[in-house]
Amino acid sequence: MTYKFNVYNGCIILMRKLNNAFDSVKLNFYLNLLNFLPFVILTVSGMIIQIEYHIHELPDAYVVSGLNRSGWLLIHKISSVISFAGIVLHCIMHRKYIVTVTKKILNRKNKPKILLSYYLLIIYIPASLICLFTWIFLNHEDTLRHTLIEVHDKLTILLIIFTAMHLIQRAGWMVRTIKKLFITRISGDIHEKTAD
Repeated sequence: MTYKFNVYNGCIILMRKLNNAFDSVKLNFYLNLLNFLPFVILTVSGMIIQIEYHIHELPDAYVVSGLNRSGWLLIHKISSVISFAGIVLHCIMHRKYIVTVTKKILNRKNKPKILLSYYLLIIYIPASLICLFTWIFLNHEDTLRHTLIEVHDKLTILLIIFTAMHLIQRAGWMVRTIKKLFITRISGDIHEKTAD
């Protein structure tokens, strides 16, 4: 009787752990989706500002796709704040992974997959901090501001490349998670309805 009770309790504990793990997978999946949209908006608005207003030197009042420079800059700033908050949450969720990767890198036990994600984080931190610093502490005419924005622009080119590689590397996980969350659930609902 005690043996059966312990096996039963063990199964219940295992099921709860699996359920919690699946909930964290769902949370991670939805957070990734929420991070993706502001990143796309951030990238597009940043590229428009960089190409049209910096490289082509269009006047600030010139309208590109319905917005002038200040409109694109506002979209860029709003999406960057949302993206920053999402990335902070993403890093909090993966803090154990980040610590483990840091230890592996410091012990020279690195792998290319680990390094890609880690380099992405290392590029993201200064790119974000530089733009936040310029927005908060420097005025528009300050020479240091223009220099830091140039550094930010170069870092974000690397950031876009590394993010694309990161997304490609994680595409299999996203597809498997979509299947688990939606396709399996839909097919299970269909089987339940047909059984009724």
